[in-house]
Amino acid sequence: MKKEGSKYINLCVKSLTGEISPVEEKMLKNWLAVSSNMKIYDMIKNLWNLTEPPALPNMPDKEEEWIKIEHAIVSEPEVKYKREKRVFQLLDKGIFSNIFANRYRTAGLAFATAIVMIFSIFLIRNIAINLSFEKFVTKNGQRSKILLSDGSTVQLNYSSSIRFKKHFNKDIRKIELRGEAFFTVKHDSRPFIVETENALTEVLGTEFNIWNRNNETRVIVKSGLVKLASENSTISNIILKRGQMSSITGDSGPQKPKNVNTNRLLGWLEGKFAFDHSPLREIAEELERAYDVSIKMKNPELETLTVTAVFDSTSIDVILSSLCLTLGVQYKERGGNFVIFK
Repeated sequence: MKKEGSKYINLCVKSLTGEISPVEEKMLKNWLAVSSNMKIYDMIKNLWNLTEPPALPNMPDKEEEWIKIEHAIVSEPEVKYKREKRVFQLLDKGIFSNIFANRYRTAGLAFATAIVMIFSIFLIRNIAINLSFEKFVTKNGQRSKILLSDGSTVQLNYSSSIRFKKHFNKDIRKIELRGEAFFTVKHDSRPFIVETENALTEVLGTEFNIWNRNNETRVIVKSGLVKLASENSTISNIILKRGQMSSITGDSGPQKPKNVNTNRLLGWLEGKFAFDHSPLREIAEELERAYDVSIKMKNPELETLTVTAVFDSTSIDVILSSLCLTLGVQYKERGGNFVIFK
């Protein structure tokens, strides 16, 4: 999350310098909708104004300085002539250029000190923020179940992560998700919001699943109601009911809800693999996460072939054999790495 925070700090600075693009300005506007983020922006703006360097006098004219030195050389005895000649030679080589620059070093030091102060403030703030947050991460072949402070639970699928405050705010419960997770949310007056890289999912109390990979977010509702909205689009949100699914790809708005078999599509909760018209590349990535292996396609066109199937959690060889039989292709294994080919 440090990287994410730095991104928005950079956007704040770009806004102040007028170098921000329309797309970046839109992202910053969404970020500033949160009151605590607006306070950060105001602090950056104030420090930025304080660190504006003062007007500097004109730099000395080099030719004029040379003339002064030459005049001094002519008016002094031979001994001093030699000494001043050496000074002239050094000046000609640029050795003393820093002497003139030192006249203006005070302003530079003031500006540098302010910059250090800015980053120190954000370093301290980031440390404090990180101490108040919990983060859970699963690796390939690993799943986890987490109990939240409000009594809600989160089941993390393979290679996924969540981040949230140890103690939710009095007016909101918010979680950041990367990967896939199933949420069982305790009913509460506070909205429960799950943020992925391109979507916001909001509920009060319900059971739902979120899959977030490759800048795509899919939401399946097992019970209750869920509001789904794009993180970066102004397109209106949608409401998902029990047994419905929707998705958001990139910066687009949410797709129209469709009815699905939730028990089948959420088979991963029972140790199964469920695919619904899924591209072979996506299936391969899911198996890579589950078995911690590498699966490549020798023929690029194989990646877009779709499959609808449910597999029990068994050996990867059994699953790949079934897939290849269905698609009329083959696979081979070399040192734990699999290759699918025609």
